[in-house]
Amino acid sequence: MFGATKDFASIYGVAYALACVGVAVGPPLFGTSYDLTGSYDTMLLISIGLVALSAAMSILAIRMSAQIPRAA
Repeated sequence: MFGATKDFASIYGVAYALACVGVAVGPPLFGTSYDLTGSYDTMLLISIGLVALSAAMSILAIRMSAQIPRAA
């Protein structure tokens, strides 16, 4: 996907670390949002926006990686 298989471990490591941050930060944010608003709607909309942003950045990264010259 991003060219060389040697980069896979680095990409996977960063992605996994960010997922861990989301797992650690998400529940308190959802709980605080529920306490303040009485609904999960606000945080669900924010989460949908972040997923859409992540998808757009992934598509952009894939398109940009196609422009990088490959070593033979």
